[in-house]
Amino acid sequence: MRFNDGKVDRQGRFVCGGMGVYAEPVGELVRVSGDGSAQVLANGIRIANGICFSPDGRTMYFADSLDRFIRACNYAGGEDDDELACPRVFADTQQFNSGPDGATVDAEGYVWVCLINIGKIARFAPSGKLDRLIEAPTDMPSCVAFGGADLATLYVTSIKDSGSGRAISRHPHGGCLYALDGLGVKGLAEPRLMLEPADV
Repeated sequence: MRFNDGKVDRQGRFVCGGMGVYAEPVGELVRVSGDGSAQVLANGIRIANGICFSPDGRTMYFADSLDRFIRACNYAGGEDDDELACPRVFADTQQFNSGPDGATVDAEGYVWVCLINIGKIARFAPSGKLDRLIEAPTDMPSCVAFGGADLATLYVTSIKDSGSGRAISRHPHGGCLYALDGLGVKGLAEPRLMLEPADV
């Protein structure tokens, strides 16, 4: 297993998801706190992706790219084992003939996700309804994040060669980082990992 995707939650802890090297269902969602302790939140995942959080931090989105569902679950922010309560299908990307890859949430609570198999980026409303579908600047967009002085630029990473044989770009600039402006949307400042000082 190797780690594949991650995001810092609104409480300053790192939630990361793993994948089986050959897409076996051995991946886990793990939350790492600032003191170095870790908690497994979910398992049985083939390719963890799309981890992101609603603006209030009370909903976590994540995906197993191979089943093509983005899921949403209650995320209370505490340390309880049942924190990923009520997992439900948020969006089905099978309708676009693509698995979901990396994702982020904008200031309005809409989820932006890369549709790696078709070279597009989708924006979903908090209800899960598709709001817009735009062409990515390359054939294999892999993750998105808002940045820039006013958080109005959408940065898009892309794949050149995943190393597994499953994802190899045919675009001359595959593997590059892109910046998209003029979307009329702003993002949220992502929280930093809250490290706790070691006892001396």
